[in-house]
Amino acid sequence: MGSNIEHGIGFWYMFFLYILTGIGGNLLSGVFHPAAYGVGASTSCFGLVGFYLAYLFTDWYAIGRRDWL
Repeated sequence: MGSNIEHGIGFWYMFFLYILTGIGGNLLSGVFHPAAYGVGASTSCFGLVGFYLAYLFTDWYAIGRRDWL
């Protein structure tokens, strides 16, 4: 799934998406459970799943299209 997203949006956008979803997910986890420590890449993975689902729902007609102009 990650390689499909990277192929579609490019390396740098994928890099920033992965980092931002990781930071945002860990901050949100800290808001809901302030007494517990949780650090990991699972929030980034769930962020990529959320991005992929949002992309599927918004750009379903563009999937598999070869001409982008």
